[in-house]
Amino acid sequence: MKVNKFFQFAIVLFSAPSICHAWSVRIQSGGKLTDPSKKFSFSTAQRCYSLSCWDNKSRAAKWSDLPSDARIIFYASTECQGRYAVGEKKSSGEIDFVPEHLSGDVSSFMVWQSGIYATAGFADLCEENALVLTSDQLKLLRARQESLNSSSDGKIKKSFEEKVATRREDNPN
Repeated sequence: MKVNKFFQFAIVLFSAPSICHAWSVRIQSGGKLTDPSKKFSFSTAQRCYSLSCWDNKSRAAKWSDLPSDARIIFYASTECQGRYAVGEKKSSGEIDFVPEHLSGDVSSFMVWQSGIYATAGFADLCEENALVLTSDQLKLLRARQESLNSSSDGKIKKSFEEKVATRREDNPN
């Protein structure tokens, strides 16, 4: 039995680095190293990350520690929409947004590993308690919000706000 437990421990120990990973991207506002920049850390492919606190302040980007079979895509609009620039398929690299016609326009990015859609949801890296939603949840939330906007019944709106607050408590990150 002791040998069996040892192997279980060894498997957990050696698989931990592949489970726990942190990727990063640094968005630069200018072409000089002294220009302001902001580093964002994330760990999920196929999730669209919006940058509300660094929206449209982009000149270039550097990324590191991505999976070798993935590439990073930068978008001009939030929720990974609009014009985009594709980074090289490298775990670490950089991109200049000027030749890509995205200088000053980047509002979101996503790591493509198994497709081009945000199947792992949406998040805003600038919000500490950002709510991560899958695309179906986001559609449902928008539909509910539209029905609330067209309804004058305050009870429905209060119920909706309570559900959103509960969901935020259930999903703090």
